[in-house]
Amino acid sequence: MSSHSSGIRTSLCDRSEPDSACPAGVRFLSEEAATVVDSRNHRRSDADRSASREQDRVLLACDLHDGMLQHVIGAQMRLQSLLNADTTMAEPVRREIALSLNLIEKSICEARHLVRGLRPPGLEESDIVSALQELIRELPAGGPRVDLETEGPFDGLDDVLEDCLFRMVQESLANARRHSRSDQILVRLAANGDVVRLQIRDWGTGFDTSQASAGNFGLQGMQERARLLGGRITIKSDPGKGTQVFVELPIVRAPGQAAQVSKRSYE
Repeated sequence: MSSHSSGIRTSLCDRSEPDSACPAGVRFLSEEAATVVDSRNHRRSDADRSASREQDRVLLACDLHDGMLQHVIGAQMRLQSLLNADTTMAEPVRREIALSLNLIEKSICEARHLVRGLRPPGLEESDIVSALQELIRELPAGGPRVDLETEGPFDGLDDVLEDCLFRMVQESLANARRHSRSDQILVRLAANGDVVRLQIRDWGTGFDTSQASAGNFGLQGMQERARLLGGRITIKSDPGKGTQVFVELPIVRAPGQAAQVSKRSYE
């Protein structure tokens, strides 16, 4: 029996022979094997698309930062120099330039925010745990305490998987801080064998999951990321009982690495 990456089914039986010449058991095994090959090809295709999308996001972030953003900053500097150098400029013109500079500054801030959103901070220089610690440390003050618990090691995780985990935590924390009214949020990340598990929990107002809006693009994005990586996501919540997000994703782990447990709290 042979198989091909194109997903073409190759039978154990010669199709030039009548069906009676091919035992039913052999036909069944042939069809099952072809189904497994097709399934693996489909999962590989999903993973390739996810990796390609992440590469596109990184390239877009670089283009925004090194191209458009630098041109806008250059325009800002030229206008500021003009405003400072011409002391004879009429006041109405000076006000218009000042307003233009204010709009440019807002555009620069939005572009930088977009670049940070496209390119998770810390993941290129460190592992997922360090990136999550930095994400939590940079949360605005005055919100709930966030506890991060990890059980690893995580140094063998694929880049696409790390990005997926980071984005899911980022989205879940944003939702919990915005809607839950909880005074505590727990993020738990554990890698065991060939599976990594993520849990985000709050003890806030909760919601009726059956009434969740179909237009919740953050939730849809999390579900799509899990699907593309061959995993699953479950959300458990009830009004007044808080919310829990469970994510399970497959990984490949190099053998012989000892697990480490850590816990940190961030105000």
